[in-house]
Amino acid sequence: MNYQLVKQVRENNPLRKSFIDLAVKTFDLSFEEWYQQGYWTDAYIPYAFVERNKVIANASANIIDLRWQGEPRRYIQIGTVMTEPDHRNKGLAGQLIHHILQDWQQEADAFFLFANPTTVDFYPKFGFTRSEEYQYIMPVSPRAGDFRKLDMDSADDVALLRHYYEKSNPFSPLRVEHNFGLLMFYCSAFMKHFVYYSAKNEAVVIAMQKRSGADLL
Repeated sequence: MNYQLVKQVRENNPLRKSFIDLAVKTFDLSFEEWYQQGYWTDAYIPYAFVERNKVIANASANIIDLRWQGEPRRYIQIGTVMTEPDHRNKGLAGQLIHHILQDWQQEADAFFLFANPTTVDFYPKFGFTRSEEYQYIMPVSPRAGDFRKLDMDSADDVALLRHYYEKSNPFSPLRVEHNFGLLMFYCSAFMKHFVYYSAKNEAVVIAMQKRSGADLL
């Protein structure tokens, strides 16, 4: 069966809706509010196979511009890899990933993705290798502070978040640039209630507390 390859569905209403419906069905993840608020930019590019004006498989290229130790870098994150159940086991996701790699291999310094345990063995065939992910911990003692929760439905608070995003962390050798939309993918949805601002520290913090036994992490 022949499928139409479409690169970017944002401005095509039926295809965008179909893409969002498939993401909700696959990941319980909606892009609708992110789109409606104007944060879906040209930096996020779905590569989709379409049949009868419906997205039946997708792999997205997320363009992430960075500065590493002062030098510009462009990384492509591959994500939102999904296929309608009736069209699985046909190699469609793999074909879409190949299209992304071919289109961007001369434009990017590196490609990366996050794989869950069920797909971790799928990606080495495309040249990906496993990389360890680290989590740093330290003991803390609770004390009073001046942090206040930012309202991600408030234009003023979103502007404050954008200010500190663009200011970035002066102590970090790695900084992301020109992709506030990616940050708002999280901060306008499932992380919207975990954004805090401290005037004393001149910083915005995105932090979620998780209860583990008797401790708060």
